[in-house]
Amino acid sequence: MKASSIDLDMGISTKVFDDTLPNASAPYSIKQVNGGYQLTHESRSIDITLEEMPPRIIAGLTLPITHVELGFSGHTEEEIEEYMLRFKRYFHRGGG
Repeated sequence: MKASSIDLDMGISTKVFDDTLPNASAPYSIKQVNGGYQLTHESRSIDITLEEMPPRIIAGLTLPITHVELGFSGHTEEEIEEYMLRFKRYFHRGGG
């Protein structure tokens, strides 16, 4: 098991991220740390850092952008894929 990281630019505010993270990360326990979160479950951990980016403006629409970095420690590739599947399902926005 090696450490690996995933970078995402998400079209949400940090407030929406804060509100959604607990459901998106079950069964991990969540601790808020400077600039993000530390998640732990058994011998695995995920460090999440957030950075508010300038909003994207498309025609008359303004979208908040949050850069998210997830650093996985103690996870297998399968565990990372499983976590990210749930994470993306909870953070999915919009129609289509």
